[in-house]
Amino acid sequence: MRNLTSAGEPGGYGRHAPPKVNWWLRLTSSGWDSPQRTIEEREKARRSRLTSWIIFGLLIADLLLIPVGSGDSSTLGAVAVVGFGLLFAAALNRSGFVSFAGGLIVLLICAGVMASLVSLPDGLDVFSLPAYDLMAIAVVVAASLVSRGAAFAVAAMNVALIVADFFLQTHASDLVQSVQTYGTLAILARPIALQVILAVVAYLWVRGTDEAIRRADRAEEIAAMEHTIVEQKRQLDIGVQQILDTHVRVANGDFSARAPTTQDNVLWQIAASLNNLLSRLQKSGQAEHQLRRTEEEIYRLASAIRDAQSGRRPIWPAPTGTAADRILELLARPSVREPQGPPALPPQRPGSFPSEPASGYYPNAGPPPQMPQMPQYPPQMPQQQWPDLRPPSASPSPSPFSNPWALPADQES
Repeated sequence: MRNLTSAGEPGGYGRHAPPKVNWWLRLTSSGWDSPQRTIEEREKARRSRLTSWIIFGLLIADLLLIPVGSGDSSTLGAVAVVGFGLLFAAALNRSGFVSFAGGLIVLLICAGVMASLVSLPDGLDVFSLPAYDLMAIAVVVAASLVSRGAAFAVAAMNVALIVADFFLQTHASDLVQSVQTYGTLAILARPIALQVILAVVAYLWVRGTDEAIRRADRAEEIAAMEHTIVEQKRQLDIGVQQILDTHVRVANGDFSARAPTTQDNVLWQIAASLNNLLSRLQKSGQAEHQLRRTEEEIYRLASAIRDAQSGRRPIWPAPTGTAADRILELLARPSVREPQGPPALPPQRPGSFPSEPASGYYPNAGPPPQMPQMPQYPPQMPQQQWPDLRPPSASPSPSPFSNPWALPADQES
């Protein structure tokens, strides 16, 4: 009987066919070429596809920066490093290391932003301060690709990098004037607050998305389980109906009825046991029928022998394929008469008493009594050729000597 298959088994409620993907996902993502059997596997495949698309977008942005840094060798070197790093992240993502690929992307974003600030020839100025805001992208990427808790770790790392770069890098004249006018805290408050706010929002957003995905997966699994249960109930009803039909046919006398034992029948084990029982009942019924026929034929044969002993014309039964046919064959054979007179006595030694004859009588007792002889039975008549049973008035009276069944008393009369 088929049981309810668990998640991951063929035909079970947890099996998900691999989705159709384009050429980019086939090259850079994992999980699309195998069924996702559990929620964790489906979530990993989703994050792998998201990582592939983020890598694709960053590669396009990196290619667009090539004309901008064409006159600066350091900028071109940074663009090349980021490009190779993104390709390596794609290889990790294709191999199934989605978290490592996401962490590498976060490091490349932070490194690219900090490299652009450190490479300024005149030092940090007011117009370069908005570059700190770009590091918030790493917070969102970390929450989406690594884990939702990684958003706070990346935000803390970004705050540390921003503070270190602000205090360690040389300031331009306009930035020095802004610090004297507004203060250091006012200048750093915006990028730091942006990191903290985006970390909280990214955490809540990813957590809500994960819960929604899990609810959708559970709803899909429940729907698949209900469908499986309905299908199994339908197969169970079919199996019960087939066994019930077999019982009805057997109850009506058809012992050749058998329940189907195919594998698509969920009750095939019960059907096989029922068929074994019916086969034994059928053999027992056939043996009982054969015994009844044999008893009936023996009764008819006994009646025919009784008629023959009484001097009446017997009606011999026709062969029926039972054990009584062997008796008919023996009766149809001609009988062998015993020799008349007593048997010869063995020679006796002189002076010894004569031994008792084996026949049970003594020589001076006269001839042994003659046992009445059964009339010699005619040869076996062909089937359906019965003796003429018409009364003497309706049939010609044959000569008593032409009737092999006539007794001596009938001949004398």
